[in-house]
Amino acid sequence: MYYPRSFLKFILLGFLLVSLPLVYALAELILSLDRLESQGRQEVLQAAQAGRTSRLLYEQATTLERIARQHLILEDSALLDEYARLREEFRQTTRQLAALPLGPGSQEVLEKLADRESRLHNLLTAPGRGPEAADELADGYSKLVDGAQSMLAATNQLTQRAIERLQETATQGREKWIYVGLATVGIAIALAIVFATLIARPIRQLDLAIRQMGSADFTHAIKVTGPQDLRYVGQRLEWLRGRLSELEQQQAQFLRHVSHELKTPLTAVREGAELLRDDVGGKLTPEQRDIVRIVRDNTLSLQKLIEDLLAYQQTRGAEPAALGP
Repeated sequence: MYYPRSFLKFILLGFLLVSLPLVYALAELILSLDRLESQGRQEVLQAAQAGRTSRLLYEQATTLERIARQHLILEDSALLDEYARLREEFRQTTRQLAALPLGPGSQEVLEKLADRESRLHNLLTAPGRGPEAADELADGYSKLVDGAQSMLAATNQLTQRAIERLQETATQGREKWIYVGLATVGIAIALAIVFATLIARPIRQLDLAIRQMGSADFTHAIKVTGPQDLRYVGQRLEWLRGRLSELEQQQAQFLRHVSHELKTPLTAVREGAELLRDDVGGKLTPEQRDIVRIVRDNTLSLQKLIEDLLAYQQTRGAEPAALGP
């Protein structure tokens, strides 16, 4: 497992990796909202433009019908000039409407409107029209107005379809973000658990090493894994363990040596006191017996202290103290 040189860098790396899925999710959410906003704005603008253009087309078709009827009645050539100007505007409006993303049915209706207007214009400007042509013109312009009105209704439906598409896109985006959010949170939690384990491992190793040395257990080597600074601390603790173990051995050896050196003359003193007490060297006075008793009792006490010290040293080496909390 790769560890950075510094424990702080390792923590920052873990925080960065845990944050990456959340940052990605946030960035994706912002981009999705931006795309949805752009799509909605475009849809609304197109629908509004289609509504305005189709309304203008209906008004122009109505005006063309009115001018055509007036010309049929008055036979005024000035009306034809006005009709020509308005007709150009009508054709320009149909081109603008055709450039919008209309449905196939609406495009077909729009093409039929343009063709109908062209035939009616040719019939209106044809010389020598008969009564049948006037009836055909009146009926044709009435149908032209009806067609323009149907285009107006179709563009209103276009607005409704745009709203429905936006609602559908928002629903799909919400479902997508539920899955993305769950996946992102799962990945972040998994990474957090992994890095928490990796961060806690060297700390537990350091804690165990300190507990071992606190209990005077210098037999197990100290090894700390992790970033370089924590490994360095582990190496220093291992050096300290070795040093304490060496001092412990020297202390035990010193106590054994001192105890041995003390027990030999002490035994001689105690045996001498015993011989004096048994009158081996002659009869003792009561005062001398008190002195011999005092020497004998103190040698026994001193011998017991030495034996207790040796027993304590052996017990300490065989049974290390319990670890603290």
